[in-house]
Amino acid sequence: MDMHDSGRASGMKCYELIINRAVLSLLLLYFGFMFSRTGDLDEMIQHFRKYLSPASAEADAHRVKDDYPLKNLDLALDPEVHQLLDMLKNASREAPPSVSDYQHIHPNSKGYTRLDRALWDSENSCKSRVELPERYERRKHVENIEAPMGFKILMEQYEKLHRNCIRGSGNLTSLFFRHQSGDDDDGNGCKFLVAEAGNGLGNRVLWMVSTLLYAVLAGRVILIDPRSLIPSLMCEPFSGSSWVAPSEFPFADLRPDLWVSPDEFVAGIDAAAAKNGSNITLPSFKAVRGDDSWGPTSRFYCPMEQHLYSRVKWVTLGGCLYFLPELFAIPTFKLALEATFKNRVPLTHLLRSAMLPRDSVWNKVKDVLDGPFTQADELIGVHVRYRGGYVQYQNLNAHVNHKVHQCLLAGGLLRPGHHPLTFTNSSTLIFISSLYPGLHDELVKLYPRGNEDRVNILQLSSEGEQYSGLQIDEGALVEILSLSLCDAVLISPMSTYSTLAHAYGGMTPWIINFQDDQGPCTRAQALDGCYQGAGVFYVCPLDPAVDKQPIMKLVPSLKPCQDSSGVQLVH
Repeated sequence: MDMHDSGRASGMKCYELIINRAVLSLLLLYFGFMFSRTGDLDEMIQHFRKYLSPASAEADAHRVKDDYPLKNLDLALDPEVHQLLDMLKNASREAPPSVSDYQHIHPNSKGYTRLDRALWDSENSCKSRVELPERYERRKHVENIEAPMGFKILMEQYEKLHRNCIRGSGNLTSLFFRHQSGDDDDGNGCKFLVAEAGNGLGNRVLWMVSTLLYAVLAGRVILIDPRSLIPSLMCEPFSGSSWVAPSEFPFADLRPDLWVSPDEFVAGIDAAAAKNGSNITLPSFKAVRGDDSWGPTSRFYCPMEQHLYSRVKWVTLGGCLYFLPELFAIPTFKLALEATFKNRVPLTHLLRSAMLPRDSVWNKVKDVLDGPFTQADELIGVHVRYRGGYVQYQNLNAHVNHKVHQCLLAGGLLRPGHHPLTFTNSSTLIFISSLYPGLHDELVKLYPRGNEDRVNILQLSSEGEQYSGLQIDEGALVEILSLSLCDAVLISPMSTYSTLAHAYGGMTPWIINFQDDQGPCTRAQALDGCYQGAGVFYVCPLDPAVDKQPIMKLVPSLKPCQDSSGVQLVH
């Protein structure tokens, strides 16, 4: 597309937006008139939904509404989950109340109404919110993982907190600076968590998911850095709200002078403890950073530090490591987490709840699902990652290809090429995601097109080098989600990309063994990913009960990772 075509396309988009807005305004006037005559909001919603896209209407139907009978379900919740739910409810009450965008239609409309929700859905189309869960349910050879009811209720209450704070706080950058100057005594009880993520797509998504879970546990409103490109890839997760921080926000890497460093925070705490013992009076910290650029600091996981963090209005976490597993090690949150996620797969539930691809990405995924994937009875996904780049690929390609093929045979996923066993009409598609074509070419030799074993090979891309940018991320997310919708998956060790694929899919993967002295592959011990380089001892000098204790001894759900140093959640 040349510059003139691009300009015409932009002009058409603007024109369509103006027309859509005009039509929406006319509809609102009409339905406002109808509502003023009948006073029946349900009738108004029913009429209005005729003009919404089917996906928006379905998404609204699948959501737990604000008038969801939580009281009836509270009785079934574990006490620890109930306690967390009460905390979120109290935080929502301290936040400014939501006001309907359409209160002018009828003065009696209060709060965030069903009309608000329907309109928001129509303006924030997210087809995958409904269609992706349905795709997971339709897989023939994988048992789907349903989200626990307690998790759903908690996320609905957190959505309300997020919405109240975002809609009631005005400009967030201005709010931050008013708080810095001490000029924000406006009754806004909201606390915020700013999430900044770096490195590849897998790292960024896993970091955001980790910070989101922490935000829920701490009753903080998460704001994500738009520079992460996550907002361009994923739908807004909270109805009536936005989790994207303003582009002009003073992020910690841009304005470190506005954020108390981790060392300064700890020094202030230790000095106060030395002076006052256990009765610590926190210095007047306005905004605190809790990371070391890779992950949360070692003392982030301590009860006293968490208690003191809770007194700070603005906290930021920036990094690239998946740290969710060690949130289970924070005594403040441990019982609630264990009660909420009894199957120990929070990553799968959070990805499917908050990390849903935008329509532009989802449509490309469906092209794969409704195209080549429909031609096979069984789908096998393989992700091969060479961390050493092209040099490692040249050195290990033949070796890894052999390992992958042997793993497919040993795991009963394939029959030996050119050695047909019992006759079967079933067909298999091996979907490969890799920067390099080596595995694809090798498997095509073993299973040429039209082979009697009915095995076909598919690879969408092989760039040769890892690039960055929105278009690259979109392509990567398409392949990750396509892998997640296979019936089985082989993954590379220490790969966050692989982690996303099997976690989205709720599958226990086979880990390809790159080493010579190991078998072709190892079945993973869990669905969870690995917190690489995680600390294994508590460093909590102000909490003698846990200080210097082995984390995995006190938290049996945490085990050493199989493919690298670190910890992961195991059921």
